[in-house]
Amino acid sequence: MDTMTVAENKWVGKAEELARAVLARHAEEVDQQGRWPRESITALGASGLLGLTVPGTCGGAGEGAKTFAAVTCVLAEHCASTAMIYLMHVCATQAIAAAEMFPRREEVLRAVAGTA
Repeated sequence: MDTMTVAENKWVGKAEELARAVLARHAEEVDQQGRWPRESITALGASGLLGLTVPGTCGGAGEGAKTFAAVTCVLAEHCASTAMIYLMHVCATQAIAAAEMFPRREEVLRAVAGTA
């Protein structure tokens, strides 16, 4: 069985705390109204989780798939809508990170990580 590193545990713990405090509080309303989980996405940004997989050289946490999967699982346990949005956000972020010839790559990644 894989054990998590200190950094991985830090991010999963942060996700658990945020999910209990914010996502769970709004999940039912988000689903019933079919609305964007504004509070949850704002909290993800403030916590640094939107920059979880952004390379460290661009201001992100530089975490990989294992941490991302564990964080997404925690989010999904509290608000599936937020978890799906987070998943799509990270997929798009990874596409940008991989596009090394994209002239605004670093600028966009720094904005995603909240360091622009």
